[in-house]
Amino acid sequence: MQDNVAPRPPSATGATPSVTAHQIVEQLLERVVAVVEQEAQLTSALLGLAQETQQRLLVDDCVALLETSQQQGALAQQLRQAEHQRLMVTRRLTPFVPGLDQLRLSEWPARIPDPYSTRLRSLCDDFRNTTDQLRVLNRQNMVLIQRSLRYADMALGIEASTYGSRSESVHELPQLVDTTL
Repeated sequence: MQDNVAPRPPSATGATPSVTAHQIVEQLLERVVAVVEQEAQLTSALLGLAQETQQRLLVDDCVALLETSQQQGALAQQLRQAEHQRLMVTRRLTPFVPGLDQLRLSEWPARIPDPYSTRLRSLCDDFRNTTDQLRVLNRQNMVLIQRSLRYADMALGIEASTYGSRSESVHELPQLVDTTL
């Protein structure tokens, strides 16, 4: 039985095409930029959820707050995965750009070529602004949560004095309420 497969023509140079170090670096830099874009988008989504959290805290909508909290957890997990991907790409890129793994991401543009440096610089600026806003909102939300916990603690104290029973403080019920937020 004969194969009906025609032999493959040799490449123009007669050799197997090879990938250059420059091409590898460009592919890795493109991947880093794509992952940082993903991280920036996820962080922006977290910012939106932090804003929702604040609104839900202000109107004391516990059911919606739980839903938002679950969404934040899922986004945080995706962000951790993206960060892991970026670190893995960085590890592969470092032999071509020595010391890159020792730099902060915002310092990379000085060590990598355009157009990647320009794109990364812009992403880092946006990412920094978003994380700064997220940090402020998280602090504000923490204060709101602490106030709610103090109110609940006070309400339990009033209930205990009114009914003469020993009602435990919210802070004494760690399995029910996490006050470390």
